[in-house]
Amino acid sequence: MNYPVRVDPVVDFSRLTEPQKRLSKSMGSRGRPDASHAMRILLRFPFASAVLRGLGETQDHYAITMRQFQFTCLRTLWIYNCEYVWARHRVTAKQDGIDDQDLLAIAAGRGNSRLTGLDRLFSDAADELHYAHRLSDETWTALRDYHPDAPGDVIGAYAQYILMSGFSNSVGAVLEEGVDGFSTELRQMAEEKRRARRGAPRNASLQPSFARLSPLEPSAYSRAQITVMKPLRAEKIASTKMMRTFLHFPRIVTAIAAPYIRLKDCSLPTRLVHVARLRTAWLYGCETLWAEEQSECLQCGLSDAEVFAVASGPASPALAPSDAVMVRAMDELHQLGWLSDSTWDDVVKFGEEAPLDLIGAHTLASLMSTMANTLGVELEDDAIGFSPELVMLANKQVD
Repeated sequence: MNYPVRVDPVVDFSRLTEPQKRLSKSMGSRGRPDASHAMRILLRFPFASAVLRGLGETQDHYAITMRQFQFTCLRTLWIYNCEYVWARHRVTAKQDGIDDQDLLAIAAGRGNSRLTGLDRLFSDAADELHYAHRLSDETWTALRDYHPDAPGDVIGAYAQYILMSGFSNSVGAVLEEGVDGFSTELRQMAEEKRRARRGAPRNASLQPSFARLSPLEPSAYSRAQITVMKPLRAEKIASTKMMRTFLHFPRIVTAIAAPYIRLKDCSLPTRLVHVARLRTAWLYGCETLWAEEQSECLQCGLSDAEVFAVASGPASPALAPSDAVMVRAMDELHQLGWLSDSTWDDVVKFGEEAPLDLIGAHTLASLMSTMANTLGVELEDDAIGFSPELVMLANKQVD
């Protein structure tokens, strides 16, 4: 799919603002005049770029090999229709022994007969996270056998490329000269996938999560766990069962911290950030995050009827106009991998950097939802999860 060009890459580096100069310096080679189009577009978002920081930093420390990482990220890029980042990874994937036939198999998904062993495991994991919203028992066990940190690394890779897909597609990043995009076969497969998605339900049925790991007690934190928790130490989320369970995978906490802090003071009003995260929790069927965000939304002034309307969808008449924009945006990012023209126009009214903040809110909630579902994080003692009415609504939406 060709996405409309909405933001042009920075060309004249002599005219960078001070915030852009700081970001350019922090990006190293990726913030220079010869960097990729997407990275030079990112310089247009010097403050909102913080939502990328944690995910990008963790990639260099994954326990999984770069080859296995590629299978997860390429499958995620395919699910989210991101030709731009797919094309750039095609080049590096070949360095890891992944050829064009492998790429066709990644696009074909579970129906292919080419991928086997670890290649299939890491590719299929992206499907489970997107469509089932958690890693299955079989995948969880296989990943843990590969390396105890592998489930967290896979979920982190999935989230990172949700973010890169939503950003690259929505700003309309154009392929660099000499970089090949989708082949003819891939374009045909992409069109078939697009047609098959018409009318697809927005969320799967709500499933119970079974606890795989228990929350850690602060007195038992390792030095590494104390270190990664420091940025969040003053936040109430730090003491929740969810975050204390995530601490079994310290890199996940690192990935969460930067976007979480940025979104507390971003281009979007606080209410809308929580509405966006609430909708994403619903899309991923994550009762733990839903309960947390429901409480936040009620504190931001939403009524019980408006919270129910967030689950009902963007067409619900009970939604305030700005809330409806957030709900529609989350659906577009989850189902289509980009913001439509009308949604982009509505979001950018909150500020030039608001689209990236919005994509960051969706990514953060996707990461936390898939992680919480996979680990089976329990509700807080005083939390209110999915009501019987919400369970009925979810079943109707699937049917």
